[in-house]
Amino acid sequence: MRIAYSGGVTLEVDITDEMITDHAECGRLAARGGPGKACDGCSLDIGVEGASLCEMPAVTEEIQRMESMKGGRKI
Repeated sequence: MRIAYSGGVTLEVDITDEMITDHAECGRLAARGGPGKACDGCSLDIGVEGASLCEMPAVTEEIQRMESMKGGRKI
């Protein structure tokens, strides 16, 4: 996926199955009232200007779209 920023800057992110799995696991843990998955070792903990990929709405929306296309089956 590509995210266009001002000034002609584009961020290209290839979302992997591991990222989708990590995102789902974090959501399950957070839904139980916990802090979510530990960022250390998470495939989405790639910093861009001080933000992890999971903090970027465009990335999480695409991951959620991909999860729904897989019908919630485990990857």
